[in-house]
Amino acid sequence: MNSMRLNDYPPEKLQAARDVVADFWEDNARKLRNSDDYGLHITDDQKGALLVKSLRFANRVRAGIEDHNFTVYQRLIFELSGESPALLPK
Repeated sequence: MNSMRLNDYPPEKLQAARDVVADFWEDNARKLRNSDDYGLHITDDQKGALLVKSLRFANRVRAGIEDHNFTVYQRLIFELSGESPALLPK
């Protein structure tokens, strides 16, 4: 991705960043579930399944399983460094 590596940060700081990113995913999932932004063809069961899937993903982020995910990695780097560097080469 780039020269910023997650392992360059102390484990407790990395975990704190994971927690912030996971909290974002959980909050976003709950807000979406409670919104009216779904198409009329989406059932309540489908909405519930999407919520469960999103909450499971947030748990995986918190556990460090999704560190390789491009979006998660970018958010982690931002939380750790305050920077949003280009992740792909020019």
